[in-house]
Amino acid sequence: MDDYTIERLTDSNISDLSILFANVYNRLLPPAFFSGKYNTKAFGPENLGYIAYSSNKTPVSFYGVIPCHLNIDGDKILAAQSADTMTHPKHRKKGLFLALARMTYHLAYNNGIEFIFGFPNQHSMPGFHKLNWIFTDKPMRLFVFPGSDIPFSRLLNRLRLLKAQSSPNSGQLTASALFVGEENAIIRNDDFLKYKSYSRKISLQFENSYVWAKNDGDLKIGYFRLQPDKNISWLIGNLTKTAKRLFCRKIIFMTGPNTESLESLRTVQQGKDAFPIGFYNLSERKFDFNKIRFEFCDIDIF
Repeated sequence: MDDYTIERLTDSNISDLSILFANVYNRLLPPAFFSGKYNTKAFGPENLGYIAYSSNKTPVSFYGVIPCHLNIDGDKILAAQSADTMTHPKHRKKGLFLALARMTYHLAYNNGIEFIFGFPNQHSMPGFHKLNWIFTDKPMRLFVFPGSDIPFSRLLNRLRLLKAQSSPNSGQLTASALFVGEENAIIRNDDFLKYKSYSRKISLQFENSYVWAKNDGDLKIGYFRLQPDKNISWLIGNLTKTAKRLFCRKIIFMTGPNTESLESLRTVQQGKDAFPIGFYNLSERKFDFNKIRFEFCDIDIF
């Protein structure tokens, strides 16, 4: 690490994440995206991560986690999700990922976080194995349904011709209307809903059924709550109409093991394996990670 300067993430340097993201992924994000994503005051600690800078003060690598509360067997637990892992291509294979991760875990531990969880992709998976993460028996499950034959939504969003917050049947959701209080899951309350506004969402209501979604060219369903007398086929039918109206190519669900969402979706499609679910325990407490239930809305990309 002698060739690099490492700094903790702060309000004053967080804009450097946008620079790094653009250099790594060749894509610009709104200036307020990262400041919103790492503003986790509602859950306690914030700005948990480290940035590595090259000798000319260019940001070249970052690792960060985002705190949240979980209800585990009736206890309120402070945990954190492994979020952004970015390293400039010219600075990879130099140990930056592992070094920043270990520093971030130490910082998380000092801030009372009991474990880290995450959903690594195929590119970051080798690094998490080196960190001795443990993974659940079953991964997240992906379900995809066709949407519009005219997939203009991504283009319209880029041109700002379509406001992602609006649709003919959208509205402001409350946590009590949308979420069912679940044990062994993230506590999804109004603070959670407000925090998630760092990226734009769509709230939909079909009669007394509610959907929380994201439109980025595809209609991604973060969470849904069906009224008792309706089934998933009825909901997908309504979502198909919405996807066509918004010119979204696909309707995408993702849910984890042991969820009601998974049981409902499997009545119409088997789906396929998606992100693995991993954990890094920072405490001496023993957790049964296999029974924690995750939905798409829990993942930082939603």
